[in-house]
Amino acid sequence: MPDGILKKSDSLEDFEYDIAKDHPIIGCQIIGEISELSEVASIVRHHHERYDGTGYPDGLKGEAIPFFARILSIVDCYEALISDRTYRKGLTKAEALAIIQRDAGSYFDPELVEIFVKAMNSGLAGR
Repeated sequence: MPDGILKKSDSLEDFEYDIAKDHPIIGCQIIGEISELSEVASIVRHHHERYDGTGYPDGLKGEAIPFFARILSIVDCYEALISDRTYRKGLTKAEALAIIQRDAGSYFDPELVEIFVKAMNSGLAGR
């Protein structure tokens, strides 16, 4: 994804958002061409799907989203929330976990959110 989109401090224009939404497909194509990694291509492709079916690129819903993609979507969101961006300071662990819990059932698999939050709060996972 172009740095100009990743580091943009303003809201993305529609065409920029369309470019950003292509990254799971492009990543899937790249990984899919590497025989030793081809099994993870669907994880890369579907890590922006939402549990309620409103995600991208394919609009998969619930259990139709590959299991490890559902995990990656939670971790990817958490990392994005706690990291500093050009347009905001990173959130605290507690703030990020509260957002993820709020979005359980809509964006994220609620059972996996529960496991993730417990692990983060028990010290089993870092940051």
